[in-house]
Amino acid sequence: MLFQTLITILGIFVLFFFTITRLFSFYGVGSEWYGVYMAFYAFIMLSLAILPKKIPSLVEPVASATSNFDSNDDSTVVSGLST
Repeated sequence: MLFQTLITILGIFVLFFFTITRLFSFYGVGSEWYGVYMAFYAFIMLSLAILPKKIPSLVEPVASATSNFDSNDDSTVVSGLST
């Protein structure tokens, strides 16, 4: 992620949390009510900044994989259940 984008997201994040905490304190809601939610959102923002955005090529699924499914498999399973 670009450094400017990271700074912008961090600024919006800080502004959002400052506004929410001031709004809650104005209405008399303590941090024991909303603290866990704020910590969860902080964890999400930290994860967005640290974790990679693309899947590495080693773990990408292979589109040409063949299936081992046989149409006779269903009939043998069903006949085994009925006996």
